[in-house]
Formats: sequence, C-alpha cells, structure tokens
Amino acid sequence: MPNSGALDLVSTAEIARLLGVTRQRVQQLAKTNDFPEPAATLSMGSVWHTHDVRTWAARTGRTLAEPSTG
Repeated sequence: MPNSGALDLVSTAEIARLLGVTRQRVQQLAKTNDFPEPAATLSMGSVWHTHDVRTWAARTGRTLAEPSTG
C-alpha cells in the first residue's frame, strides 16, 4: 500500500531512465535555466519532484521512456 505522505522524488539516474538519456546528459540539463530546481541536495546528489520533471519534459517536448514492467 503506497504511503500517501511519501514524497515522489527522483534522482539523476531515475530521470535518465525516464527520459531515455545518460546520467551525464541529465546533469547537463539540470544546469540549464529551464530545468526544475532540485527538491533537495543530498550527499548522493540532487533529487527532484517527479511531477516537476514530468511537467518540464512535457513543456519542452521531450518524449518519456515507458517504464519497464519487469
């Protein structure tokens, strides 16, 4: 059962899978002015709200990769 209080956050690696690009490309995109601000910066790197990344992707005309089902 999902935790309704949980934050829906994604890391660079998860964004890379979502966009079908490399982690290095996500790092480049994250430096642009129109990429969403990170929700937090942790010792392992930045994390973003999934909704913000999906909204940005739609606004910039990017196609999202279909999640694998196992």
